[in-house]
Amino acid sequence: MSNTLIVYTVGYGNSSDRSFAMSDATLKRGFQYKGILLHSSHEAAVEDMEDDIRQGEDPEELGVITLKINRNGDLYDEYGVMLHDQIALQNNQSKLEVRQHLQEYFLHEMADRRSKLEAATESAMGM
Repeated sequence: MSNTLIVYTVGYGNSSDRSFAMSDATLKRGFQYKGILLHSSHEAAVEDMEDDIRQGEDPEELGVITLKINRNGDLYDEYGVMLHDQIALQNNQSKLEVRQHLQEYFLHEMADRRSKLEAATESAMGM
């Protein structure tokens, strides 16, 4: 299993005053996730951003941001800046809560991606 997972989110504002869409959802297999809204594909993040624009958000203030999560629950932006403090403040959580949610999200997303890969492999082999 990889040590790093690439995910995407929609960022609002500029890099010095950036905020993120937040999520409080039940993912597959009953996993309760509360934190930054993450997408496993760039396309899904773009769709989310386009939906925000349709709802009146300023397109000049939005952008899709590539993020990296590791198995320890560390979340970095494309410049290597760790985002725990910013997310904790925005979501009224402690940094420990943010890290725990991201660790769980990492494990959930890796399992989901692995099962999709296995299903595609079985399908390609005619099983």
